[in-house]
Amino acid sequence: MDNPEKEIAGVLSLVTSGIKPEMQKESIQRYYTKDVPYRHPFFAVLRSANSRPTLVGLFQWFRIVLPKYRVDVERVTYDEDKNELFLDSRCVALLPWSSLSLERTVLVHMKLRAETSPDGDPDKVLHYIAEQEDFLRPDDVIALFAPPLVPLALLVLHFATFMCVLGTFFVNLAQPWVVRASDGLEDTSRHIAEEGRRVIEEGRHPVHNSRRLLNGLAQQVERTWDQAAEKEKNVHVDGSGGRRSENKPPSGVAGDPGGTAYAEAAREAMGEMQEKGVNAI
Repeated sequence: MDNPEKEIAGVLSLVTSGIKPEMQKESIQRYYTKDVPYRHPFFAVLRSANSRPTLVGLFQWFRIVLPKYRVDVERVTYDEDKNELFLDSRCVALLPWSSLSLERTVLVHMKLRAETSPDGDPDKVLHYIAEQEDFLRPDDVIALFAPPLVPLALLVLHFATFMCVLGTFFVNLAQPWVVRASDGLEDTSRHIAEEGRRVIEEGRHPVHNSRRLLNGLAQQVERTWDQAAEKEKNVHVDGSGGRRSENKPPSGVAGDPGGTAYAEAAREAMGEMQEKGVNAI
């Protein structure tokens, strides 16, 4: 592909909805690398020196099982730096064993590889699909093979959600959870500060005076963690004026109630961001 962002919709249509086996095979050989791996909720093609023929057989089996099938690409996101594609697509299939017509959303992730054109022109570079993974929701997968079981699948998903919420309720009754510095809270807060500045630079925030507000909150989070880092050095001045080290528990861990002040300050900063309508993440 010369322009992956513009061409990928047509390519995906050729490899998934080809009207003849030869056309489908030729399209896969043209646009996919020889060692391409493929992941699907029910299938997997492992990367090998010549895994492409396996992918051809799998895609042709899809056409045998679902002869009336098409993929409509609704949105394409191309990460040029990483040479990756993300496709929001809608699959429409008429199941041969029933009169049902299914429409399901599929997220397709493709990693591309830039290679010299096979026509021998060293200045011409083409992009080939070097890896593909399809993401479907559990109920959509079940709908392809057993449509009557879709309500049961949705019931299981809602029940799992209810159990998680119920578990959270009882855990908070016993003892509210607190993320400690040793659990990676420092990295999280620094990420919050960086994200706030990135939002400002991209100009995506609608709140008036958001530049000054987010900068101030980001600096507050950073100051909080700088203070925490000093505490966790476990060094203090003794009565004689000299410095000595103590084996005290790090700030923010169990057994040091006063050491959680910096974690509280970080949470207050995030609360202030939410109250003012700032969504930095």
